[in-house]
Amino acid sequence: ALDSEIPQLQIDREQMLRVFINLIDNAIAAVGEQADAQIEISSKFDPVSGIALLSVADNGMGISEQDK
Repeated sequence: ALDSEIPQLQIDREQMLRVFINLIDNAIAAVGEQADAQIEISSKFDPVSGIALLSVADNGMGISEQDK
């Protein structure tokens, strides 16, 4: 679910690539080999504030209370 209205951003391409790879790798690890594994990547842009938001979500087990 990607927002087609996001303008070109002035960001460090290599750093953002590392961020995206880490988020997606973590989501893949979180869902493991679940039969119903889902990973959703979405983006949204608010033209009023100029804020672009990228979200990576999964339906994995999450972080245990002990690890929190």
